[in-house]
This record gives sequence, C-alpha cells and structure tokens, in this order.
Amino acid sequence: MAAPAAAPTAHADEKGNPAWVLIAAGAVILAALAGLVAMLRRRKEHVLPDEDILTQGETAAAVDLNERPWIRMMLQPVAAESRGDEQTVDYELIIENEGHVPARDVRVSSFLAHGDAASNMPAQTRRVDIDPGASVPLPGRITVPDGVDPKIVADARYPLPDGGQGHLAALFGIDLSSPEAAAQVEDVLERV
Repeated sequence: MAAPAAAPTAHADEKGNPAWVLIAAGAVILAALAGLVAMLRRRKEHVLPDEDILTQGETAAAVDLNERPWIRMMLQPVAAESRGDEQTVDYELIIENEGHVPARDVRVSSFLAHGDAASNMPAQTRRVDIDPGASVPLPGRITVPDGVDPKIVADARYPLPDGGQGHLAALFGIDLSSPEAAAQVEDVLERV
C-alpha cells in the first residue's frame, strides 16, 4: 500500500507568516517610497519663482550675456477680489533684462489660460524697452470663475543683435486659497 501524498505547505517565516504576506508588505513599502520621492521632486520643481526660468540643461552661463539681452519674467499678484461668482485678480508681470545689451522693442503678451474663461479675455500686449540690469513692471487684470485658481501665460519676444529673435514663454499659476495670493512658475513653454 502506498503512503498518502503529503499536502502542499505554504512557505512561512519563523513567526508563521505566509510568504505572500511578506511579499505584499514589501510591495506596499516600495510603493510608499516611490510616492514620497515623486512628491519631493514636485515640491522641488515648484521652488523656482526666484530662479532663472530656463529650459532643461540650459543655464545663463551657457549664453554670452555680454552680446545679447537675456529676459527673465516674474509674476506677482497685487490684489484679488471676489465679485459674485467671479474673482478679479490684479497682477504685475515683471520683465527683467539680465543681459549686458539693451532689450529693444520687447513684445510682451499675457493671457488667461483656463478653459472657457480664457476664450472671453483678450491677450494683453505691450511693447517695452529694457536697459541692461533693469526691470519693467507691467500691470494686468484677469477675471476667473469663483473657486478657480487662475493660470496665466506670459510671452516675451525680442530682436537679438545678430538678427535672430529671443523668446521666453512661461505658465504661471496663482494660488488664491491663502489670504496672500502667491504665483509660481508651473511650466516653461519655450526659451530661446
């Protein structure tokens, strides 16, 4: 007579925990670490408002600032007011020339970049001259539906001494949830 077949047994650690529990716990820990790393990267990316707005790998040192203008943009909310089901935000778009050559005939446009509200508001366009090391504040106003944090696209185009064109376009987000509205760079759309 043959001996009965042994029933399969699950692998377990010293405390009797099945192996699948240990594998699942390890996977949960790895997922939590990956989420933490992603959150820290996002936080680091949003600490850019005071830094130069540059595309990946580009630095101001890579461009000879002695031979051309180098435009930098910052956005500063000035006031926010709620009117019924809309919010009006006054802001200053600050255009700065960090180059050593004057920036002449800089065409600066700014517009709301938020769904349906954007289609109702025309772009605000101005032309300015900016000496080396100088900055020019350009006032602006947008209106968005109540409860929506506005996003503003700012675009600066300017002739270069070699006949080319300098260009900087950036997306700014304004956080209206705090009493002191704050703006931050959300994306650099183009830098030439």
